[in-house]
Amino acid sequence: MANYSKFEEFLKTQNDSITLKFSEIENIVGKLTRSAYDHKAWWSNHPSHPLMKVVLRNGWRQRNLDLFLKQVEFSQDKKRSGKNNQKPTQNLSVITKSENKTNHKIESNSSNLKINDLIFNHTCEISPKLDNSGNIIEFFPQEKYENENNLKLNKYGNGPFCKFRIDRKFQNKTGVYILTVENDIKYIGECDDFFNRYNMGYGNISPRNCFDGGQPTNCRINFHILSSIKEKKSVNLYFLETQDRFKIEYELIQSQCPLWNKTSGKPSKIN
Repeated sequence: MANYSKFEEFLKTQNDSITLKFSEIENIVGKLTRSAYDHKAWWSNHPSHPLMKVVLRNGWRQRNLDLFLKQVEFSQDKKRSGKNNQKPTQNLSVITKSENKTNHKIESNSSNLKINDLIFNHTCEISPKLDNSGNIIEFFPQEKYENENNLKLNKYGNGPFCKFRIDRKFQNKTGVYILTVENDIKYIGECDDFFNRYNMGYGNISPRNCFDGGQPTNCRINFHILSSIKEKKSVNLYFLETQDRFKIEYELIQSQCPLWNKTSGKPSKIN
């Protein structure tokens, strides 16, 4: 069993930033769990995992994680030293039509999102389909599936789900998209057709995708969007048209560690 307190002693001997292979960390604390190798959430800047609890308590943060290379960078956060109970913030800034640069929350549809010198255009605030009384219409598409093979529902397949659409002008647009909730980047993905990815994927859950062997990501993202909106939080969508989508998606997932992403992208497709 890993002894994470040993990592605290190690951090006290370091300054500024350090990049460590997972194997080097294991030389200090002992064997890491399988989740540390498979899931970026294990390394997120949140004290829910024992190693990161030690890291945050000592005024450090995870800045760059690479599951493909099996290495992680930690940086000393001088502003948070001694204030580790505060919620970590992400490297997020906004450019609006009326301002050159600001660090305020995204407040209007005229906003664009700037990350690592890349500017993502604001597509829309996600607005689910409503009934005549202004209430969100919740859908349970799994009920329409003729489950002849007795397939099990995936983790998010039970719903409920909502329906939403983006403008047809995004049809055949290739690139990288970002979902934010309030001021937090929650999901980063790539697509070869932005319009189809949302209007025929996340925004309209097919009955088959609710079951094992379908596309559980569609269910999961729709579920998170609906849950956020029901909590009265604004969900915004941003898009960067680019042919270098796999590389940009991979690098942004590593640097931002969005909570809704379950994988590190598609490094095998990077040229």
